[in-house]
Amino acid sequence: MVTMTRRHSKLLFFILIVLYCVYAFGLIVFPDYVVVDMSNPLVELYGLISAIIIIVSLYSHAFDKDIFNRSVIELVIINTVVCALWSYTDTALRDFELMSKFEILMFTSLYFLIYPPIISSMLDLRKKKA
Repeated sequence: MVTMTRRHSKLLFFILIVLYCVYAFGLIVFPDYVVVDMSNPLVELYGLISAIIIIVSLYSHAFDKDIFNRSVIELVIINTVVCALWSYTDTALRDFELMSKFEILMFTSLYFLIYPPIISSMLDLRKKKA
């Protein structure tokens, strides 16, 4: 597992904030080119809530803030794993036949680059609460 320091958590926190801001900017400026209705509204709402919880957890780890207690952190870890697996399999079932091998490789490696550090920071946060 990846070991996350507070410095790495800060970097990942700011990278995710920038990515979400760029995505929101794209939604506002290019509404016809960014597709958001890929699934039903409940799935979109679950994804939004999960993203906010992930950002708040990273903020808590990066800046050493007490936001969640241990049991909530454990639920956030489970939710993050479920969200990552659900998102990946949903895209895999729907879009892999439309993607090239390189796109599939990049998509898969993106998940392996983003989610293990996030989960590692949450595990470190849980360990500090023990």
